Amino acid sequence: MAVPSRTERGRISLIVANIKLLLAPLAVVLALVLAYAAVPSFAAWFTASRISPLAVSTLCLVVAVTAIVVATWVKDAWSKTQESLEATWGATRASLEDTWTATRASLEAAWSARLEALEELAAKSADELEATKAKNLHLESTMADLRIAAFYDVLTGVPNSRYLQRLLSEPRPSKEERCLILLDLENFGEINKKYNHWKGDQYLSKFALMLLQESRRNEYVIKRRPKLNDVDSVEIQTFRRNAGGDEFYLLLNGTVADGLGYLSRMWRRKADFNEMALQLLGKEHKFGFRAGVVSIGHDESYETAAEKVAGALAIAAESSHAFVYWPPDATRHVEDRKKKYVVDAINDFGDPFHEPSIESHTWTG
Repeated sequence: MAVPSRTERGRISLIVANIKLLLAPLAVVLALVLAYAAVPSFAAWFTASRISPLAVSTLCLVVAVTAIVVATWVKDAWSKTQESLEATWGATRASLEDTWTATRASLEAAWSARLEALEELAAKSADELEATKAKNLHLESTMADLRIAAFYDVLTGVPNSRYLQRLLSEPRPSKEERCLILLDLENFGEINKKYNHWKGDQYLSKFALMLLQESRRNEYVIKRRPKLNDVDSVEIQTFRRNAGGDEFYLLLNGTVADGLGYLSRMWRRKADFNEMALQLLGKEHKFGFRAGVVSIGHDESYETAAEKVAGALAIAAESSHAFVYWPPDATRHVEDRKKKYVVDAINDFGDPFHEPSIESHTWTG
């Protein structure tokens, strides 16, 4: 069974209301007729008042019909207004739904595009961050290499003159004594001439390693950087670095007597150095050196200390009877326990302050 539409239901309700509205005056007229016929007093009242029952009935019918007409018009007007409002609301709702759908689609598209852009930016930023990290690691590695190159000798791996300069510039207790030795290997140039510079490099590396292995606490083995001319070619600088790079600084906490003790300990290992040379070169190469030993003042600069110890080495290099030189005042007042260091040094390397009465003291063998 078909369900009536809203318009049809409205028309049916309007007809029913009109019928109800029409029945009301009919009921009044019927009541007046019955009262007029049945009640004499009521009829007498109408006669006395000169009001005709027919006129009353007609008036009631007119009122009823007018009410029906007005009600019908109002009902039709309300129905049309309701239909218009419903149509307008339906159109507005459809427009709002379409607008919301379009807006939602636009927002989703914009959000999706923005999200993709953010993801691409995040991926790009991550790549850039990784690239930056890689660059930073490379820079850190380069800086570490530069620091090593600045303060360490590339050939031997021991600290260089700049490291010694930094050590001497560091603050230290005023009562702490320091001793600086400048050691020059004897006959090192023969290795470069007889063999090659690579053998010379290997000899210096092994010699420096042996010194490091035997060094005690607060004893520093430092490779002296040869002075090169800036106008020389790379080949000449390389040759001079190998041919003239056989000088080492030895920095110790202690007096000149302690420095002499260090040199005596090293001299007693000459058999080990000779064995190292034999294994490296395949032939004997006797170990020997010249050295200058000086004390360093508390506030003494690197330049002053280096110049002073270089002067002591120059005296030792020119001497025919003593191969180690130290200032005479440095060992005049020595602790009893350190006098042996001075005596051993004189026995091992010769007395730099007295010419021997017999032939020169020889110790390079």
